Amino acid sequence: KKTESLKITTKTSDDNANPYPVDPAGYSWVTKRDAKYDDVVNIVSKNIEDNNFKFIDTVISKDIKEAFKMYDDLMIQKVEPIMLMSMLAKEVRNMLLVKKMMKSKSKKDMMEVLGLKFDFQIDKLISNSYNFSEDKLEGYLVLLSDLDYKIKRGKISNKLALEMFIMDICR
Repeated sequence: KKTESLKITTKTSDDNANPYPVDPAGYSWVTKRDAKYDDVVNIVSKNIEDNNFKFIDTVISKDIKEAFKMYDDLMIQKVEPIMLMSMLAKEVRNMLLVKKMMKSKSKKDMMEVLGLKFDFQIDKLISNSYNFSEDKLEGYLVLLSDLDYKIKRGKISNKLALEMFIMDICR
């Protein structure tokens, strides 16, 4: 298992710039015991393609447990919370626009208005928009705007703001 742990550590820490030295021979500087496979898996972030987009999808699908797992992983990877909030705001805004346009425009017209290139993008927005009322989507945009203002005024940390938004949208 030590060899397997070392391979995982080497593979994933190269991508994550972990500030803590990894001593696969024993973690003697931390725990005075041998590292186990599960220990390494728990402290090294997962290397997933398109983490940010999967995180947005998870939050929009209201899966709070998975959203916070991914959030923790993204924080290990040093992804800026404000960037994730910006991506969430864009997704919420696009869902709101799709919800409003569905009554009068074709998919092709909606794609043109939103600047989308692929059918799967509009299909996902349409599907996700059914899970929210227009009022809720507008409320989430206002909340994101308020949180952004508080971050910029120094009233709240960007991590706490993102955590608060996740809690709000996933309930």
